Amino acid sequence: MAVQGLLGVVEQSVSGQRTETDQERTIETIVRYAKQTIQEISKKLPPGDAGGYPALHRKVMKSILDVLEQEIKKNGRLKTQKAQIKVEALQAIRHVLIKEVLEGVEGEAS
Repeated sequence: MAVQGLLGVVEQSVSGQRTETDQERTIETIVRYAKQTIQEISKKLPPGDAGGYPALHRKVMKSILDVLEQEIKKNGRLKTQKAQIKVEALQAIRHVLIKEVLEGVEGEAS
């Protein structure tokens, strides 16, 4: 559900692109939305035993990452400007997600 929300925001946001400034602003907005969504997902995960939460967190984030990768590949094959902007936005979300996963791993090691 959250992944569909992220993809929907990307689709809606790139539809109204007019200038490069619009594009930059749109990607910033998408990244902010992605961060909020990822934090909400993390908060909704049930607390588990010592190893349960981190493993579940990784699994959920990996699933979202897999969907993003598929969307990036699919849109990367298209040569329209809209598709290219979409790829940039999806890559920005992927970057946020990878950072979240890495921070989770670092938190486990502490």
